[in-house]
Amino acid sequence: MAALKSRSLLLVLLSVLVFSFSSCEASHFLGGWDPIHKLNDPLVVEIAKFAVAEHNKQAKAALEFVTVVKGETELVAGLNYKLIISAKDGGAAAPAAAALTKNYEAVVYDVPWGKERELTSFKEIKLLLAKEGEDEGQRRPRRGNDDEERKRRHAVANQAI
Repeated sequence: MAALKSRSLLLVLLSVLVFSFSSCEASHFLGGWDPIHKLNDPLVVEIAKFAVAEHNKQAKAALEFVTVVKGETELVAGLNYKLIISAKDGGAAAPAAAALTKNYEAVVYDVPWGKERELTSFKEIKLLLAKEGEDEGQRRPRRGNDDEERKRRHAVANQAI
């Protein structure tokens, strides 16, 4: 009787384990990138500021952090943070350029329990954000003045009538 109870209990535990793992999304396992939904989270901002500071040290630059535009995390032996960071040039050599913000993609490897953090890559990118509800892959880059394009389309449409 005791053997039957232990087998039943083991079967129930195995069923619960199998069910719980089967309901996990594949992206939560090693190697999948998950979007960061709270870009103003203090840890995300801290990591972004770290990325800018490390880039400044390595490249002898003077970028100033503005905001986090977009971000993703990847679970590895720690966490990889892929962040799109908006920053401006704070160098005294080019005051006119200091007003311009540019976007940069930074990848930071973070091991919070080991107090290890490393800037893996940092590069300037051109970024066109999708409109709300629009997939980023569907958006075409702009080609010139939108007003001129609208006028041209309107003229073509009127000629067809």
